[in-house]
Amino acid sequence: MHKKILILVSSVVFSQLLPVGTASATMLSEMTSTENVSLHDSVALVDNVALGDSFGRVDQSKGLKIGDKFTLRPMSRVQEQCDSNVFLTKDNKKADWATTFDVGGEAEMKMDKIHLLAGYIFDMNRYAIYSNQDSYNHTAIAKAGYEFTNFDFIVDNKFKKFSDISGTEVTVRIPRIKNVLSADLVTTKLEKVGFDSGYDFIVEDYLSNDPLTIIDNQTVTYRQAESRRENVFREEFTHQTFPKTSLLAEVDGGFIDYNNNYRPNSYFVQGLAGLKGELFKDSVAALKVGYRFQNYNQSGFNDFSGVVLLGNIAKKFGVKNTVTLSAERSVEESVYDGMNYFVLNNVGLYYVYQHNDKLSLHFAGSFQRNQYPKETTEGGLTATRHDDFLVGACGLRYDIRQWLSTAISYQFTKRQSTFDTFDYVDNLFSWSAAAQF
Repeated sequence: MHKKILILVSSVVFSQLLPVGTASATMLSEMTSTENVSLHDSVALVDNVALGDSFGRVDQSKGLKIGDKFTLRPMSRVQEQCDSNVFLTKDNKKADWATTFDVGGEAEMKMDKIHLLAGYIFDMNRYAIYSNQDSYNHTAIAKAGYEFTNFDFIVDNKFKKFSDISGTEVTVRIPRIKNVLSADLVTTKLEKVGFDSGYDFIVEDYLSNDPLTIIDNQTVTYRQAESRRENVFREEFTHQTFPKTSLLAEVDGGFIDYNNNYRPNSYFVQGLAGLKGELFKDSVAALKVGYRFQNYNQSGFNDFSGVVLLGNIAKKFGVKNTVTLSAERSVEESVYDGMNYFVLNNVGLYYVYQHNDKLSLHFAGSFQRNQYPKETTEGGLTATRHDDFLVGACGLRYDIRQWLSTAISYQFTKRQSTFDTFDYVDNLFSWSAAAQF
């Protein structure tokens, strides 16, 4: 149904319920990975999961081998969902059933110095009653890497054409295209020291001609106001200071340019410090914290200057229990009328009980607050908007065969805003079955 999941931990619940294969939900390195996830753009963790969710369902430990260099990973999935509040409204709630069907997969080639990966997934979402919510989405990835003597060069592209109910600011289905092209130079031969120089080019084009706001007595659509380009430059230094833990320092900078004069363009710079690795026995952690400054080029829009952070820590308790804690504070580009950004603050908890090699239980909870920089007026009330989200999720997954799994899940979401017109409560029940060879 492509309702954007608000928090990392609930995203992990559903992404771990969906893939086939054994015990993937307890892999600490997967749950705490922040590879290619930075605080430098509006993607952050939340949208990163949304952009990559289709390929989160492809288990890369599986595949059909063709010789010793090629691997194919075809997959398909069917999902039934019952949603108590399809349009995420405060009143006059509408319930519906939705069917989702995914088909696609990946192809991978590994040679001595070359690594190539390509994939595509098509997913179709059909509603039983409100057919105007039907959507047909396309996700594609391509990755190429070459191993030089002292470093690796990696180019990675993620493309998605989709229709999404955001659930954070606006609750209408907005068709759009998003493409993230990344290039990285990563050192490989230096003992205990690592450097990663990277560049990201991000394109986000809104395809909706629905009205967003009125400026100078003219109606402005999502397509006119929200389409943008981002150029981001990244430098990361790591040092293996302890046997299983590395300290890191990162500097990011970039430009965000809109295709119009309705939204302010901006530039930003931020510095981050942190660590990653095994802090103590049976644990994995990744943490970045720092300071960001972002300047907007139009008067009437506030600049941002403040602390940002991104972190996860996972701990195994015995063989069957895994707990993951997550935290995030980031700056997101806003589509709310008259706002250029909001600050996202999130904390979450995720628990997995792996009963055996086939059956696992998943639980998650999260609190998120979105804070806006200046006052607005809604329904006669003038105030500075903030939205509080409370999310809880649980699920059960069963691996029927090595190539076939099924899952059931439930998610509760509540938004409470300074302006009660934005409040809503949603209950989402899901069943899915997935196959991968």
